[in-house]
Amino acid sequence: MWRNPTGELAYLYCPGCGYKVEVKNRTVNWDEFTIDTALIHHDPPPTKEQLETMLRVTGARDQLAQTMANFKVSISSQLLLSEKETDEMFEDIDIEKLLAVSVDIYQKHFTAHEVDALIDFYTSSVGQSFIRKIVPVNQEIYRACQKLFNIEPPKQHGTEQN
Repeated sequence: MWRNPTGELAYLYCPGCGYKVEVKNRTVNWDEFTIDTALIHHDPPPTKEQLETMLRVTGARDQLAQTMANFKVSISSQLLLSEKETDEMFEDIDIEKLLAVSVDIYQKHFTAHEVDALIDFYTSSVGQSFIRKIVPVNQEIYRACQKLFNIEPPKQHGTEQN
């Protein structure tokens, strides 16, 4: 039995189908799964088109490309690979395939309603400001963590001293 003390709108996951359900009443009996279906509705997962829109407005393609470039430098440094070896290791990585995988993952974790709200946010002036600022903020946090834990930053190719 789950009780929502305020009776306000709440979200739970339906044990029968796994979808997020909107519960507008105060009690849900999971043992019998007797929820008045007039009081709930399933919020379906987002469509591929919704997610492609969200990824486009957030600049996900550019962010993913930058993340992969940083990962490439980090792997090269950690494994002591030459630039050619690193390029060969990453030559089959396709950003479009990674984005397609991202769509599948987003569909498992977000509802259509949530993605619409995210699109609204990311197309707003505040959302666009967030998109512009989040990469440098994350880079600064990463550098601060390296200093905090005394981790040597990866060396760029061509910067090693003999």
